[in-house]
Amino acid sequence: MIKVLIVDDEFRVCQLICNLIDWGSLDMQIIGVAHNGIEARELARETVPDLVITDIRMPGCTGLELVEQLREIYRSVSFIIISGYTNFEYTRLAIQYGVSDYLLKPIDKEELLATVTRIRHEIEARRREQAATDRMRRSFFNDQLKVRACYLMDVKNQKSLSMTMDQINREYRFAFKQGGFRGFLVKMDYDPENVTYETVQAVSLQVREQVLQPLRRLCMECELWFEDSVGWGCCNYVSGMGAQIKEQMTQCLQELRMNPNIYPHISFSMALSAETENPYNLGEQILSARSMIHERLIYGSKSLLTRHFPFSGLSLPDCTGSFLRKYRIALEQFSQEAVLAAVEELRKTVLEAPGITGQELYKAVSLAGDKLLENWGVAENYEQEKNEYQMLCTLSGTPEELFQRLYALALRLLDETIRRRAGDETHPFLMAKQFMEKQYMDNISLEQVASIAGFSPNYFSSQFKQETGMGFQDYLTMLRINRAKELLRSTNLSISEVCYQVGYQDIRTFNRVFKRVAALRPGEFKKLYGTSGGPVR
Repeated sequence: MIKVLIVDDEFRVCQLICNLIDWGSLDMQIIGVAHNGIEARELARETVPDLVITDIRMPGCTGLELVEQLREIYRSVSFIIISGYTNFEYTRLAIQYGVSDYLLKPIDKEELLATVTRIRHEIEARRREQAATDRMRRSFFNDQLKVRACYLMDVKNQKSLSMTMDQINREYRFAFKQGGFRGFLVKMDYDPENVTYETVQAVSLQVREQVLQPLRRLCMECELWFEDSVGWGCCNYVSGMGAQIKEQMTQCLQELRMNPNIYPHISFSMALSAETENPYNLGEQILSARSMIHERLIYGSKSLLTRHFPFSGLSLPDCTGSFLRKYRIALEQFSQEAVLAAVEELRKTVLEAPGITGQELYKAVSLAGDKLLENWGVAENYEQEKNEYQMLCTLSGTPEELFQRLYALALRLLDETIRRRAGDETHPFLMAKQFMEKQYMDNISLEQVASIAGFSPNYFSSQFKQETGMGFQDYLTMLRINRAKELLRSTNLSISEVCYQVGYQDIRTFNRVFKRVAALRPGEFKKLYGTSGGPVR
C-alpha cells in the first residue's frame, strides 16, 4: 500500500483531492491531511508517507520549503506540487527540488488520476529496485570490491548520504583519510541496436581499470562501479592535489575518446564534482557529478564537465503541454508530417531558449515521452515502455539523438493508434465505401468522405488507395459508371437521364468518362447490351 499525505491550507481543496479519485483501487491510502507546513512535518514524521501532495503557497511554511525539509529526512518520498499560479520561478524550484509533477488549480480529475497513477508506477519500480539492491548487498557482502560498490549503489539511490568517514570505512570497507574528496562519473552513450549487453559489461571492466589505474598513484583511495552505461566513482587524496586529479581525469577522458576503434559504437563523457574536505558531503558530490553529466547534451563530451549551470527561463510544463496539444491534433489527422512538426517545434523551443541547460533538455524530452505513453500507450504496458524509453534517452549523447528517440516513440504510438482504429468493428474504410456506394450520385468530395472515416484528407487519400487499389476519384468514377452500365442494360432510360442519375451534370463529360472506362460510348454500350426498344439519345 502506498501512503499519501495531502497538504493545503484550504479545507475544501483537501476534501476535493480526497474524494476526486478512488485511491483504494490504486492500492494507495490517504494517511493524513494537513493544513500548513508545520502540521505536515509532524504528520510526515509519524506516518512516513510515500507521496506528498502539497499546495505551493501556505502560511508559515511554503510547499517548496516543506519539500526541501522532508527531502533531507526522507530521500525516497515523491512530491506533487499544486498551485493556483503559473509562475516560472515556482516551476524552476520544483524541478530543482526533484518534484515529480506540478498541477494547476482547479484540479482536473483526469489529470490528477494520470499523474498519481504514473507516480504509483515509479514508487513500485523504486521499491522493486531497492529490494533487488538489498538482495545484491547480501550476496556481495563477502566480496570487498562488491561491498565498496554497494556504497556507490546506495549513493545512487540517495541513501548513505549522511555518513561520517568512520562509518563509511567500517560499513563499506574503504580506507578514506582526511584530505580532499570528489565524486565523478563516467558515461557511455551508444545505440543498443549496435552494442550488446555483453559488450557493455566487458567494456565497463576495461574502462574501470583504465580510469582507476592512474588514479591509484595519486589517491589514497578511489573506486569506480558501473551500472549499465553509467560509472559512479569517488576519490580521496591529499589536500592540495585537486589540480592533478582534474588533470588526470581530463587525460583519462581523452584516452577513452582517442581511438574509436578500441570501443566501436560507444562515446564517452566524464563529469567531476567540486572538491570537499568533509567526507560527510561525498555522497552529495557524487550525485552532483551525476547531474553535471547531462550538460554533455549542450556542451558536448570532448571536455571534462566540472560545473553546474543555472536553469534558463524555460517553462517545461508549458513547452511539453504545447507539444502534447499538437501531437493530439496530429493523431486526429493521422499525419506523420504533423507528428514531425510537433517534435520539431518542441526541439526549437527547447534548444533556442537562452541559457538552456542539459538537465532541462533531458527533462523536457523525457517528460514529453512519458506523457505520450501515459496518454496514448497501452496502460498495462506503461511501466515497461516508460523504462525502455527512459533507458534510450539516457543512452543518447546529443540533442539530435534525444529528439530522434522522441520522434520514434511518437510515430510508433501513431501507427498503433491507426492499427487499433483499423481493427474496430466499424472499419473506417468500409464506412467510407458504404457511404460512397449510397451517395455516389451526389457531389461528394474527398474531404467529406475522409471526415466520415475519421482521417485527414491526405492520410485518407493515401490509405484508401492502399485499401482499394485505386484513388478516391477513380473509385467514385467506377461506382458511377458501373451503375450507368446497369441502367443502360436493364432500363429504357435515355442516356441523358442515366447521366444525371449517376451524378454527372454534363452529357459530354459523361460520354467522355464512360468511353474511357468502358471502351465504348454509352449509346454503343446500350445497343450491344441494353434492352430493345429503348431510346438511345
